[in-house]
Amino acid sequence: MTLDRRSFLRTTLAGSAAVAISGCSSFVSTDGKEKDSKAKLNISFQEGTDPGANLNEKFDFMEEHGVVGFEPHGKPMLARLEEMKDALKGRNIKVSAICAGFDGFILSADPEIRKKCRDTMEALI
Repeated sequence: MTLDRRSFLRTTLAGSAAVAISGCSSFVSTDGKEKDSKAKLNISFQEGTDPGANLNEKFDFMEEHGVVGFEPHGKPMLARLEEMKDALKGRNIKVSAICAGFDGFILSADPEIRKKCRDTMEALI
């Protein structure tokens, strides 16, 4: 079967209409009971999204709003490592990810470029 724009639109519109008519009750709970869950949503901020003039002000804001993860920018992180460690002491905030900052390209066909990427990632981690 070849699929051109007209056939695609006809098929998707027919499918959408069928779903709309059926009521699609799989997304709605009808039993009226809340289910207990042990799942917990942990929120993390990338560096630069939280307000504050310095790390302590930023972390104060994050704690006030229930944010428990911090994602620093990778490249400048190495130069600011001690500052970050000091600002995180005694807080409920942990580094949850590192935002890029590596050199090279992990999928490069050139082994030297891949090695450069691996080496800089290792230094950041």
